[in-house]
Amino acid sequence: MDEMNRDGPRVILVEDNPVDIELVRGYFEGSGPCCKLEVLEDGEAALELVESRLRPIMAEGRPCKTVLILDLNLPGTDGREVLRHVKSDDVLRALPVIVCTSSELQSDITESYLLGANSYMVKPTDSTEFARVLEKTCRFWVQMARLP
Repeated sequence: MDEMNRDGPRVILVEDNPVDIELVRGYFEGSGPCCKLEVLEDGEAALELVESRLRPIMAEGRPCKTVLILDLNLPGTDGREVLRHVKSDDVLRALPVIVCTSSELQSDITESYLLGANSYMVKPTDSTEFARVLEKTCRFWVQMARLP
């Protein structure tokens, strides 16, 4: 069985801010949901992963049980391009993508939803609040929602 779906749900965090990465890792290592966390620090790595590892699973109709948490402002290929790629693809579009970014601009929110984001959340600046928001988000997507 492929590593992407044998161990239960997986969260792939695409984030370049080391502070945010450590906060999310701490959450998953502490009281986080029972799932694997994989961290990618740029859009190119995210595109490579979805094409090489998720696409084959989803193309065969097997469950990949994966949620993508995506920052918009990434070096190189930004989150908008990753979102556009995933949601415009007939095989990948069922993959839940949660935009998690510092931008509160209505234009970014609207564009993300028009591109197919399943959810948009603004990262709280307070680390305790960020952990609380992350907990609620992950609890829904990993424990309550049924993933493709």
